[in-house]
Order: sequence, then structure tokens, then C-alpha cells
Amino acid sequence: MVLVMLVLDNPSHLDAVLDAWMDAGATGITILDSSGMYRRRGQPAGLGKAPLFLGLGRLLETTQYLHNTLFSVVEDETILPRMVEATEKIIGDFRMHHTGIMLTLPIGEAWGIVKTLSRDDDQAAKPSDEGKG
Repeated sequence: MVLVMLVLDNPSHLDAVLDAWMDAGATGITILDSSGMYRRRGQPAGLGKAPLFLGLGRLLETTQYLHNTLFSVVEDETILPRMVEATEKIIGDFRMHHTGIMLTLPIGEAWGIVKTLSRDDDQAAKPSDEGKG
């Protein structure tokens, strides 16, 4: 059992990555908004200090660059290559800048994880409309 973690550089890829991971066999994914140190340090000085008078445009303006960090506990490690391949099809080769970072961490023990149905199991569990007239 491992924890798969992905820091996704481009949040516009989030839904596609979620679908790809579910199709690969992931049964649960936690999503966090995150930002890296280099992005944070690259922000203009004084960001976060509000001027005395804020216009609506200035209030909504942001230079904060956000990422998404995804976590998934994977019991069947044979799905890991599919998860990596599917992710790279969406975001590009991990060796390229501004794609993301994906890694696994071994899990010795885990509490509070409830086995959920995969998409295939979920479809099989739904009652069929056959025989209804």
C-alpha cells in the first residue's frame, strides 16, 4: 500500500487527471490547493499589504500562483504505472518544467480508509433496466 502524491502545476488539468486516475483504478483522491516556495518568493514586494482605498478590480486582482496537490492511497500497486502514464498524457513529460511532481510513499499502517467501489464495481452494482416493460 502506497500514498501517491501529485503536485499539479497547472490547475486547468485537474479534472482530466482526476478522471484518468479513477480510470486507472484509484478509488479515492484528496485535493488540496497549494503553492510552492519559489512561486511565493517570486511575488512582488508588498503583496498582502492592502492599500488604503481598494477598487473592486484591485481587490479581485491576484498574483498568487496556485497548484493542486493530489493524494491517493493505493492498495493495488500494479495500477501505479497506469496512473503515471495517464498523468503524463495530460500534463506532459515530468522531466519538463512546469508539469508537476509525482511520487509515492510507503504506508505501514492506515486508519480511517474505507474501501470504496471502483467505477466498474459501481456500474455493476446499479440495478439494470432490463426486463422492465
